[in-house]
Amino acid sequence: MISRNLLFHFQCCMLCLLSFHTRLTSPVNFLSSYCVNTTYEPNSIFGRIYSNNLYSVLAALSSNAFRTDTGGFYNISAGNDPSNTVYGLFLCRGDTSPTDVCGQCVAIAGVKVIEECPYHEDAIVWYDECFLRFSNQAIFSRVDAYVVLSMYNVQNVTGRDQEMFETTLANLVNDIPVQAANRTGGQN
Repeated sequence: MISRNLLFHFQCCMLCLLSFHTRLTSPVNFLSSYCVNTTYEPNSIFGRIYSNNLYSVLAALSSNAFRTDTGGFYNISAGNDPSNTVYGLFLCRGDTSPTDVCGQCVAIAGVKVIEECPYHEDAIVWYDECFLRFSNQAIFSRVDAYVVLSMYNVQNVTGRDQEMFETTLANLVNDIPVQAANRTGGQN
């Protein structure tokens, strides 16, 4: 079965990439995945072409996550025909290192999204450290209302922790406009 072979080779490549380019300094924390209902037949001509484009996108996302000049965000598409073009992107949390946590997270997410959503044409995985998405629809400069992950902490903050939380929150809220104003072009 060609699609399973491609999946196996892709996963092997991702594991090699992880072992050569990262040291595990902190684990990445999987949060959730979302698989859109549209799927493709992996053994069809379309499925083979789409799979190849998908693996090209995921490999490019994984390798570019280790670059320091991406600002923790990258998007790419692969395909010559609009019917089989794959669009992909990743976004890493702003406090992650591109040569370590961001790259590691995106590489792991590239494997996880295939495991969670096999043969889907549109899928998303969220980690605490990064977000990865691919789609058969143009997703750049477009807001999708269904792409939502809501989480909250059910524990209460009390005593000294509450004071520290409020101080940290106030500092963060005051610092955000300053950091946004001082960002260089393309990073806003």
